[in-house]
Amino acid sequence: MVRYGRYTLVELRPTEAQRDLLLQVIDVTLPVTLHATVGDALRHVLRRSGYRLCSGPETGALDALPLPAAHYRLGPMVLRDALLTLTGPAWNLHADEGARVVCVTPAGMPAEPVMPLPTPVGDADAPSETFPLAEEAQP
Repeated sequence: MVRYGRYTLVELRPTEAQRDLLLQVIDVTLPVTLHATVGDALRHVLRRSGYRLCSGPETGALDALPLPAAHYRLGPMVLRDALLTLTGPAWNLHADEGARVVCVTPAGMPAEPVMPLPTPVGDADAPSETFPLAEEAQP
């Protein structure tokens, strides 16, 4: 600690966001373009963060995804959360701290495929199931 001014004490350590750049708080409004993609948004968010987006087939897949209108304004939020918001739950985020590169990979498929519920077919002859109504109890 060092005294800075008459009443202010300043700690002489870097903040957590300065040590882990993915914890920096961002507040970004993306430029409104007609054909913005998720890849474009990731590059824009990473522009002044100290990181860059890696290149590869996964990044190409994100360049094919249109950017939802809800993602044109992000923040204030932590950079890691903004990146996860843009990619969505179908992608995993990986950061190489040494090279300051952010990469994405597809998330693993669920162990069992999700089966849709069967659609009931209206049968006039089949009796419908009825449930008893709950009776109101008075003390």
